[in-house]
Formats: sequence, C-alpha cells, structure tokens
Amino acid sequence: MHSPELVAGGSLLYSNLTGQDACGIGGVASTRGAASHEVLKKALLALVAMEHRGGVCGAAGDGAGVSFTLPQPFLRAEAQRLKLDGARDLKPESLIGAGVLFFNDADAGKVARARKLVYDVLSGGPVKLLGYRPVPVNLDALPPLARQSVPAAIEQLLFVATGDEAVAEKWLYRRRLELRQQFAKLGLDVYLPSLSVRLISYKGLLTSPQLVDFYPDLTNPAVEPGIATFHRRYSTNTYPNWRLAQPFRLLCHNGEINTVRTNRNAVQAFSRGLNPPLPGGDLLTTGLSDSGSLDEWVEYLTMEQGWSLPRAVRLSIPPVWDTEEDVWGSEAFQLFTYCRRTYGSLCAWDGPAGIITTDGRTLIGLVDRMGLRPVRWCSDKRGWLYIGSESGVFGLDQALITASGQLQPGQMIAHDTSTGERLDSHQILKRVVAEATAELGDIHELNKKHIIQSEGFDLNRQTEDVVGAVLAEQRWTVDHLLQAAGWDFERAVFVKDMAKLKKEPLSSMGHDRVLTVFSQHHPTLFKYCQQTFAEVTNPPIDPYREGGAMSLMTYLGRGPLRAGEPLPATGEDDLPVKQMELPSPIVNDAMVDELQRNEVFAYATLDATFPLSGGAAALKANLDKLRADAEKLIHDGHHVLCVSDRLSCKKGIDPIPSLLALGAVHTHLCRQGLRDRCSLVIQAGDIQEGHDIAVLVAFGADAVHPYLMLRLIRDGITYKHPESKQDITLSPRDCLEGLFEALEDSLKKIISKMGITTIEGYRGAMLFEAVGFGPELMEYLGDFPSRVGGLSLQDLVDDCDWRVKQAEKMQVLGRNRDYHAFNAKVRMALRDAVKEIHPETHVNDNGGEMAYTVPPPTPADAASQQKLEVRYGKFTKMIADRPPTVLRDLFKVGDSGKPAVQVADVMPAAELVANHFRGAAMSHGALSGNSHMTLAAAFNELGGTSNSGEGGEFRWRNDVPERYWATYWDAVLAKRKQQPAVYAIDGDIRKSRFRSRIRQVASGRFGVDAEYLVNADELQIKMAQGAKPGEGGQLMGKKVTREIADIRFAKPGTDLISPPPHHDIYSIEDLAQLIYDLKTVKPGVKVSVKLVAVENIGTIACGVAKAGADVIEIDGIDGGTGAAMVSSKEHAGLPSEMGLAEAHQALVLNGLRTTVKLRVGGGIKTGADVLKYALFGADEFVFGQALMVSVGCIVCKSCHIPNCPTGITSNQAEYNGHPEHTKAYLLTVAEEVRTLLAGLGFTHISQVTGMSGLLSKRTDDAISGRISRVDVSKFIRPDMAVVGLNDRYPQVTFDAAGVCDLGTGRGTLNQRVLEAAEDAIDAAADASLVFKIRNSDRSVGATVSGRIAKLYGREGLPHGRKIKVRFDGEAGQSFGVWCINGLDLELRGFAQDGVAKGISGGVVTVTLDYRGTDYGTELLSVAGNNVAFGATDGKVFIGGRAGHRLGIRNSGATIVAEAAGKYACEYMTRGRVLILGPIENEIGSGMTGGELFVFDPKNEVPGKLHSKSVTFGDVPHADYEWIHPIVDEYYRRTGSRQAEHILRNFADIRRSRRIRKVLPLAVARAMEDFKTVGTNAG
Repeated sequence: MHSPELVAGGSLLYSNLTGQDACGIGGVASTRGAASHEVLKKALLALVAMEHRGGVCGAAGDGAGVSFTLPQPFLRAEAQRLKLDGARDLKPESLIGAGVLFFNDADAGKVARARKLVYDVLSGGPVKLLGYRPVPVNLDALPPLARQSVPAAIEQLLFVATGDEAVAEKWLYRRRLELRQQFAKLGLDVYLPSLSVRLISYKGLLTSPQLVDFYPDLTNPAVEPGIATFHRRYSTNTYPNWRLAQPFRLLCHNGEINTVRTNRNAVQAFSRGLNPPLPGGDLLTTGLSDSGSLDEWVEYLTMEQGWSLPRAVRLSIPPVWDTEEDVWGSEAFQLFTYCRRTYGSLCAWDGPAGIITTDGRTLIGLVDRMGLRPVRWCSDKRGWLYIGSESGVFGLDQALITASGQLQPGQMIAHDTSTGERLDSHQILKRVVAEATAELGDIHELNKKHIIQSEGFDLNRQTEDVVGAVLAEQRWTVDHLLQAAGWDFERAVFVKDMAKLKKEPLSSMGHDRVLTVFSQHHPTLFKYCQQTFAEVTNPPIDPYREGGAMSLMTYLGRGPLRAGEPLPATGEDDLPVKQMELPSPIVNDAMVDELQRNEVFAYATLDATFPLSGGAAALKANLDKLRADAEKLIHDGHHVLCVSDRLSCKKGIDPIPSLLALGAVHTHLCRQGLRDRCSLVIQAGDIQEGHDIAVLVAFGADAVHPYLMLRLIRDGITYKHPESKQDITLSPRDCLEGLFEALEDSLKKIISKMGITTIEGYRGAMLFEAVGFGPELMEYLGDFPSRVGGLSLQDLVDDCDWRVKQAEKMQVLGRNRDYHAFNAKVRMALRDAVKEIHPETHVNDNGGEMAYTVPPPTPADAASQQKLEVRYGKFTKMIADRPPTVLRDLFKVGDSGKPAVQVADVMPAAELVANHFRGAAMSHGALSGNSHMTLAAAFNELGGTSNSGEGGEFRWRNDVPERYWATYWDAVLAKRKQQPAVYAIDGDIRKSRFRSRIRQVASGRFGVDAEYLVNADELQIKMAQGAKPGEGGQLMGKKVTREIADIRFAKPGTDLISPPPHHDIYSIEDLAQLIYDLKTVKPGVKVSVKLVAVENIGTIACGVAKAGADVIEIDGIDGGTGAAMVSSKEHAGLPSEMGLAEAHQALVLNGLRTTVKLRVGGGIKTGADVLKYALFGADEFVFGQALMVSVGCIVCKSCHIPNCPTGITSNQAEYNGHPEHTKAYLLTVAEEVRTLLAGLGFTHISQVTGMSGLLSKRTDDAISGRISRVDVSKFIRPDMAVVGLNDRYPQVTFDAAGVCDLGTGRGTLNQRVLEAAEDAIDAAADASLVFKIRNSDRSVGATVSGRIAKLYGREGLPHGRKIKVRFDGEAGQSFGVWCINGLDLELRGFAQDGVAKGISGGVVTVTLDYRGTDYGTELLSVAGNNVAFGATDGKVFIGGRAGHRLGIRNSGATIVAEAAGKYACEYMTRGRVLILGPIENEIGSGMTGGELFVFDPKNEVPGKLHSKSVTFGDVPHADYEWIHPIVDEYYRRTGSRQAEHILRNFADIRRSRRIRKVLPLAVARAMEDFKTVGTNAG
C-alpha cells in the first residue's frame, strides 16, 4: 500500500495527509493596474529570489505558483489562434474569463467526462464559452516525483462575460461549488485553481525555477498583467499534492492559522444553516490547507455577502483593537465590536499570517494581530507597490525607492488600481468603516441598542437553595456532594489556593501520577483531555507580557447574524436582538440569575441528569433526549440554553458528565445548522479548575457556571500567612474575585499555548486529544483525536456509581491515592543501589568544596558491584510489578524467533551509554551548580553527552581556546593544574571534565554567544518542555544568584523570563533558518530539535527533518521542570510513547526516517524502558529525573524555591551526590539492556529500532476493565523496522546538510568572507573587505565569528584588532548573527529579520547611503524584526526603522535605531537601547533590566509603554554624557538625518527633556525606595 493510502486508512497514529505550510509570499501592482509584462517578470524574479524559504524533497519542490490579472489581449489572441468557437467575433472590449483545470485522472474516459461536465455546468449563464486551451507545459522541467503526480491534463477553459463583471464573477463562484459537488459525486479527480473573469493561476508541485521553466506562458512577453501575486511553499510532508500549491483563488498565506479548527467548525455550522443553501451544502472544501479554507471564506464574503476584499480580510483577521481604540479610532472600535458579537468565530482567524491577496483591482498585504510573519513593502518613483516576505527581492535600484516599510502587528498595505493610491492601515480601515456604515447605519447606536452590560457579580441564594435542598434530602455535607461529583481533597484545596493567590499555585518536577485512563479514582472526563499546543509550525504567545492582545470578551443571547429570519417552528418574527456582554465566559450565580430574569434572552434549561439505576441505556437515552430538547427549544424561539446538572445527586439521579452533555448538544445543533441561533451555558458540579473550563469552551460552551466550585468559597476563607503566621480572612466577595481572576488567568494561559488570542478563536476548536475515550463517547463529542480508544458509556455509569458509594461511606473528602512513578520506595531503591558503588560525599571530605566531584582513588570492588546489581534488581522489579502507570506498561516484549546469544557478544555497556544514552536538558538554575556539574562529569567520563539546558554554563567549564590571550584563562589553567583529576578529562588540562557536550539554545537565549556555541559537540534547539509545553519559564529573582546572573548576562536577584516561543521561530522555515545559523557558526556540528509529544507530532517531525535537523528529540508529559503551574504539568501534551511512535511512522512514510536520529525522553528508569522505546522507533534515550534521584533527589517538588533539602536544585543544603553514582546507574541500565537484547538474539540496539512487531498488549489480570479497552494496535507496525527499511518504504538519500540545502559549505558568501579574512584571523591583524550581498546570503558573518571564538574565546581578536567588512546590496536573514569582538560588519542596503542576533561583541551596522541618494521624506524600514535578539554585548546601529521586537532579550548590547516597531526591548535584562524616533505600542513588555531611551518630542512614550512591566522618567545628567557620543558615532556610521538633527539641537533637546528614560518597574521601585530611606516618606 502506498504511503498516502496507508495514512488515510486510519490504522496508524500518524494521520495527517495535508501537512502544515510555511513559505515566501509577495505581490506586485503597477500604478492603476496598467498591463505590463514587467509586473509578471518582477513577481517571478522575487519568487526565485526567495527559493530558500521553500521546501524540497530531493529535487522536487513543495509547491510554487503565481496568480495575476487576466492578460486580455494574450487570451484573445490564443482563442483566435486555436480557432475556438466564437473567437472570430471577439472585440478589444470583450471581457475574457478563464477557468484553469487540473484533470488528475489518468483515465482518458474520465477526463472526457469531466470536460463535458464542466462545459454543461458553465453553459447558459452570463458567460459564453469559447473552448478549452491546453496550457503549454515543459515536462522536462519536472523532477521524477513531481512528474509522477503531474495532472494528466492542464487546460484553460476560455469564455466571454456577456454582462456585468460582478454578476459573472458571483455566478462563476456558485458554479465552482456545484462542480466541486458533482466531481465528488461522480468520482472525478479535477481541481480548479481559478475560475474567474479577473484572475488566472499558474501553479504546481514545483520549485520556483521549475515553475518558470514548466509554464512557457510565464515568460511570454505578451502576457501582461497589472497585478501579480506569488507563493513558494514549504510543506511538512513529502506527499505530492498539486492542489495545495498557492496562491489560491484570492490569496496566498505564509504561516499557520492557529484557530483553523474553530473557524472551520463555525463555517461548517454556518453554511448548513444558509437558506437557500450553497451548492453541496458546505462552504469549505475538505482536504484543503488552512490557507485554502481562509481563501474560501474570504471568497464567500466577497461573492455572497458583497463585501469588498479589504473589508473581508480586515474583519476576518482583525488587529488588536480591544485595548487600542486610540490606535484604530472609535468608529473602528465599534465596528470590530459589532463584528465580534455578530460573527464570533467566523471572523476570528488568528495565528501567524502574512497575507497577500488581490481581487484583480486591489493588491493587499496584511499581517496578523501579533505580527508573527514578515511582510515588507516598498514603492518606487513610478508608484508601483511591491510586497514580499523579504526586501530586496524585486531587483530594484535602491535609488528608485521612495518609501518602504515592514508591516507591524495587525497592519495592512494596499494599492487601489482604480485610483492609483497606496493605502496604509488607517486609510484602508476608514474605507471599511464607511462601507459597513453604509450597509448597517450608525454602528455605535446599534451596539448600544443591542448590548446589555451584566450587573451581577456575586454569590446568590438561588444556587444555595438548590444545593441545600439536595444536601438536606441526602443528609450530606458539601464534601459529600463534592465526592459524588468527582472531586477529591487536593482539588478542593487547589480551588481555595486559587482564591487566595488569584492565580494557580506553582509546583515543579513533572507529573508522575498514573495516566488518567489507568486511575483507580474515577476522574472526571476533563482529565482525559490533553491540551494541544503550538509547536514549530506556529508559536504559542505569552499571556502575561503580551496579554494586551488577548480577550475573553463573551456575548450571550441572540445576535444580529440571524436577525429578521422567521422562527422555523411558527414562521413568526423572533425576539429583538439583545446580547449580554461578559468579560469572560466564566459566570457566577448572579449572572445566571440575571439571564433567567430577563425575558429578552429567552432562557431555558436542559436537564443533564440520568437515573443511575437505568445504566448505560438510560445514559444514552437521556443524551439523545438532550439533543431533541435543545433542537425543539430553538425552534420555539429560545436563545440561551443552559445545560445543567444542578438537580443531580438526588436519590437515584446522577449528573451526566458535563463535557458529554455539552458535546451531545453542541455537535447536534451544528449538524442541524442551528448552532448560531443560540448561546450554550454549562452549569455543572464537576468543573474543578481552569483546564475544565477551557475544555468546555473548546467543545462549544459560550459560558460556564461552575456552581459547586463557587460553593466551596461561599463562606470565605481563613488561613495563616506563610511567613508571618498571622490569620488572614478573605470575605466571600474577595474569594470570588480572586477565584475568577485565577480562572481567567488559567484560561488565557491555555488558549495562548495554541497561539490564540481571543476566546472566540478558541470556542468550538476542540484543541485536545482524548487519551482514553472510546467510540461510544466520540459519537457525542464530535471530530477530535482519540487514537487509543477507551471509555464506554458503561464506564461512565460505573464512575457515577463509585463516586456515590464513596460519598455514602466517607467521613471526610477523600484523597487521590493513585500510584506515583517515583514514589518514596522506588526512589530509595535506586539511590541505595548506586550508593553501593560510592558512599555519599560531604564538604569536609578530602577535596573540600569540590568533594562531590573528586574521582575515587580506585574502582569499586567486585563485592560492591554485586551489591549494586542485587539492589538494582529490586528496583527494576518494583517498576516491572507496578500497576499500569504509563502507556508502555500495557506492552510486553515477545519472542523474536531468533536464538538467544551470549551477553558477551552484545555491544559493550560503555558503547551503549556513549552512543545512545543522553542526559536530559536541565539548566544551571533549575539545578544547582553542584548537581549540574556532577551529571556532566559522569557523562564525560563515560564518553557520553550531557545537556546544558537553557541557562548557559560557567565559561571555565569550556575547553580552553586554542590561542587565548585573556588572563581569565590563565587562572582557569592554574586551577586545572592543581587538581587535574577534578577539572580535566583524560589528563588534558585544556579539555574540561565539566563541559556539557550538548548545548541548548532556548527561547530565552540565556548565555548563548559564539564561544558557548563552538564549545558544543551538538547544538539543541528547545522548542518545548515536557512538563509545560506551550509555555515559557521564569527563574524567580530569589534563585538568580551571582553565579547564575554571570552565566546568563543578568543581574543578581532579577527575574529571568523565557518566552513561550522562540522569537525567531514562528514557522517551520524560521526553524530551518535557526538551524542554518547554528550550522554556520560551527560548520559540521550536529543540530537536534527538542519537541514534546502532541497530536500531529509526526507532521512536525517531518518538517523538522526537512529543515536540516540531525536529531529529533521527543519528550512526553512526564518531563520535568524547575517551575510550572500545577495544571500545566498535568494536562498539556501527550505520552512520549505516542509521540515517538507517530513521529517514527510519519518519517518512515515520508521517506525521511534514515535522514535523522530519533531521541526520546519520558520517565526512563530501566533497561526494559529503553528496549520498549527502541521498539517504538527510538535511536537514543534521554535520562532525566532518574539521574537526579541517582545523586540524591527526593522528589519533594520544591525546585521553584531556593530551599532544596538535598542541594540538587539550590545550594542552601549540603549536596551528597557524586559522578560515580550516576555512572553506576547508567552502566547498570546498559547491562540490563544487553541482557534483554541477548535474550532476543540481537547484538546491537540499532538492530531492534522500530521493530514494534515484537510488542503486543498484555492480557494479565492487571489489564482489566477500562484499561483493557485501551487500543494499542496503532503502535504496532512490524514493517517499519529501521533495518531493511528502504526495501519496504523507499527513503530519500541526502548529504549531511539535511533535506533542505543548507548552503553552509564552499561557495557561500559566509565561506568567501572566511577565506578572505582567514590570514587576518590567524595573524590577529586588521583587515578591510568589501563584498556584494543579496537576500539569499544568510547568516553572513557567523562562520568568521565562530572561527574567532574557537581560536581566541569570547574576547575576540587581541590587541584591539578589527576585521571590517562592508557589504553592498540586500542582506538575507540573520545578518551579523553571533557577531564577536574584532568583527565590524556594515551593510549599505536593506536587511531581513534577525540582524545581529546573538551578538556578543563587535559592531553591526545596517543603513542606506543617505548622503548620496534622496530617499524621499518617509522614514525607510531598513531592518526586519527581532534585531539583536539575545544580544549579550557589542553595538548595533540601524540607520532607519527597525521592525518589531527590537532588542528583544537584550542582555548587554548597545543598540541605536531611528524608529522601532511594537514590543521593542521585550524581556530585556541588561544593556542599552536608544531610539531616535517613532515607536509603537507595548514597549518594554517583560523587561526586567537594562535601559531604554527614546527621543520623544511629541510626548508619546507614556501611552506606548507596557505599563505592567516598565515606567518612564527623565534622563539624569550621567546618561547624557554617554548619549551624545553614541549618537555621534551612530551618525558617522549611518549618515542618519534624524541623528544629524539631534546632534545639531542637542542642547535644546536636553534642556527641554525630550529624551525619555524607560526602566523596569522593579528597578524604578527599588530606586524610589533607596531615595526615600531616612525621610518621612521612608
């Protein structure tokens, strides 16, 4: 069976045929749309120039295409040349249209039937058919893969519009939907890339150069469009699919729509309610990408609703408007409010989106509300508009450019060819508002008329009366009711903690409790649902530092969308439009009471209970009744339906799980086209935390009333302050406010993990995977993943029965006593075993403060080794005999059919550890320096590799630079000479015993510079963390000691924040760029990418492999962390077994498995774990928590605070670990693996990789009940063993550079610069070089920086020597990345994103030749986003406008720019930034250190700051003393006219205090406290 058919068959964990996209995009429009072949020529030139943004697999491209306005004279001539019917009668004014058709069926008969069907459907309307034109193609331009899948015929059906163009276009739209339906019905494989009187499309499964060669039309000078758009695709799979190439009919898209499930579900429900219905019933085409779905929605709005294209894209992809009314204006604010409450999820398309779109009249560029994709634009002296993912791709003379820019978050740019105007965001929005107002009238008045503000926020008697009646009838307490509803003691305490803290409490380590489906405590359904999160192909966002972009605003009641439609049941008019506006979907007792009392909401209750005695049949019957009752209530005119279990727990009556009840109603109403006629409120007692509320919203709830949770705090809370020990009492109102704040905080955190910013973008998305739901539940819950089966309706009845029985016999609320993987007995067994090899160390032992690392004088004797083996045997027996805890516990390893071999013939244990075992990434910060170095020393002595984690390392732990000149290294060598056994490896004092060979590059970039990178044997990009995927991290200031501050380039006591995403990775091609950055700084280094198991991890893994990664690491939900909110550890991500098996299957089927190594981490403890993971497909194995336990960790989960009792995570307590402990553990695990392999008849671990056929499901007594219903069949693929894989699934063969050509070798500009500078580097001499540069020259300067760091260390070239390199042209991405002392890079031209990323010294300058050319009056955008991301030192000068996030995570560099976009200085910890002109909003978000100075003549700075992070003040005298010299240097380097003005008027500017100083709030408060000491105020 071919791979796509196998995937579609549903027998695998991997199930994604479409994949995810990233790409390069662009468009060109001539003034007034004048027809010119140059328009197309420029578009194709730019497309080829951005080839590096596309994906390839072998020689085949992932897709490329162009779309442009119909070249009327050319098509008219072609019709006449072909003597088509009626062509002789064509006149110059005739409006010719064309439909492009891909006939994919190889059967000539099917193609003929399809041609006739198209002709029949398109006959008789406002068009006159001329006939088919075969599109000329050059098949020799195609590589084999693309040629195998090329359509059997590519033709254009030409026709003439006989009436109004708009009428014809709408008619053609409906006919296309009709053809789609007919093709599917008749089994014909035909695709229409375009069918229009305005636009025509040329695209295919091609690279950019192949596209030009394949379609001769594109180079025909007679093809003269006025507008052209283009797209180069990067796909995360290798399946040939011509229809996924872009542009689509109206737009092309770079990025990923995070909300696409919400949007598709909403559009599907909406289209089923249309009257009259669209042809085929559904608006969206199945199997299309997210970009294709967005295109079809925008097309619907323009064709059927009559919206202009600017209105359709602006309202579908709105900017951040809730908190930026001052930016967009009050009229726009009212329009967006109207749109949100009217269209909800239909107009909430959100996620990384660079959009280029045209309707043939207007060319538009747009970026999403967070600005997560690059869109650059420029205009020349002719007034032409050029838009693209990169600047400098259109081959323009820089002297001809009069304006340029980079779209900031939420911004648009457009060229209206009807007027010849270039329109900015505000001009476009003004037109959109005018258009909507003309249609709707005064929108502000409409909002005031329709919206009712909720007045209730309290606990009231109604719920108390109902609950009280149940308690009286049952003679229960509230605790009994909680137990019956599925609560336990920990959950109740958790709620009270949230009310006290106004947020979720923190914890650490991982979640080592049994998988929910294995629990013996019958948890609620919410606990089976694992949150999906954004990873690689799209980024999560920071809900705290970027919370201004987020909104939970919710509307309940009848909206305007269906206003005016008669009731289905009576035909009478409905109630007036009235909606309650709520700040979030969480409602309290008073709000529900208000909904009930106000008749205009037409509130009705659905009873979500069932008689327990009736069993599963009664549960099913009541679920079906819920559906029928809901439909009837809507037909009767009700607009707010409350699904409630509040009457449950009476004798014999039990609640239907609220998730199941909601799912039953929501999915039914969607299928009936009724969902948008009502709001659904869930009133349930089983809601225990923010995660539960997020699940309900994701499954369709408009609002959630957790009445039993609120009952917990009804009487207020009294508790002791943890430090003062004083009693503190919170009133019920205080508790309610605190709890709501915590729940809303949790909800924002959860939706932000998917990169979603608004609740309407999350509602109905079902962004979860169920680990344990069987088909009976899925029938009611809808279409979302549940790949391992599980619970039946009878299991839910058993849950209810168990809970009620527990309640009836309980004295106090019970605790969850489920098994913990690292319980005290297991932990002690491992620690006791390794102590047999080496006793615990103490500071006063020989060796002093380094006693914990001093090697033993002699190896352990045989007796000690035997004791170790005995104790380790007891440890492994505990693991083997435990109740099912993780998924691999369901599997047993069978007989291989081979004779056993001698253990002596199996690979040595030392080789297994060195080549296949890896240390988990645990930072110096999460761990103490003692334990961090212990683990590194253990692996180094075994020849293995430990992982630094994301926090950097002490410099002295590096190897000594080959030609160091700094005195720092003299001191290091002196210490190594004194104790070589402690500090050196193998007696070589230049080689460090404590160097982590895997160096991690994470989102915070702490400690990352050229020296850090060149000291790695492997560089790892951390995309997520197993214990809290989709979230960032924060090392509390109280844990930031001086040593940690030094390593991370920060100040002691300063909070250090790791953002949720890498701010240079918002899509898969961004990851490819970072891999390229790392491979250029140290050519030949291996790069691994760390992922966390999530639904669709297989697709992500394929994209990562194509991006050039050498190793893909997959962790699971049992990963660890230094600090995380409690729910994050429990509910996000998937078991590592699922992630590994899916990734292995996906890589196999996409032909990529042999190009990468698969590494897995996930609670590995024993050799049996290693073997099972190998059978699932792993090559390498990561040990984490077990290593910590080996050196003394007692898993007390206090890592987030500095009081670890064993000194593992902080230095307060004495540390007793030793490298010998870890070595003993690793070698003993390896010996166990050897024994297991020998028993199976194998001699090497690689011989069993992927041999899942050896696994089968256990059938013993422990696997019973619901556990027995877990389906593991999708894990087992005997034909996917790596040995001999190419014979069964042909694998692509590539060189070591990876699937995408990384271009890190000879011939690149990087290499040419290194060759030219090599003698100067070697001799430590000055040099001056000049090169031409173009946008495909990426990461320029990195290789030279790496060479300097390798030879001389961080200090760079000695004696102040400099290698000065000037570049003329347009630089590619990451210009000046990793720049180091001694390197001075200057660019005269435009640069892309990532300028001076990771700079640790030297100078990087980007500017234009202002002295020689007049660029007009507009401030030009010369550098892209994320300038100086993660900088630690050096200077960066931007002679113009920089994009958004200038200076993000700066921790030491000095940066000067004329202007900056949104989020400047985000997460900054040290250094200085000076902005000499305009800034955007959210400046300084997450800034905890450093200084920002802004020239502010218009007093705009106060309103532009992120007020929760920073404040402003006047500049003190001392700062002016350095500002003037740096501005002077900036002027000399850039020629900036703004700098010239400031220097000329510096005295006046200083006197009038026009420069503002921006400081972190914590710093400003500390300064204020210092000032007030000794005064009355103090």
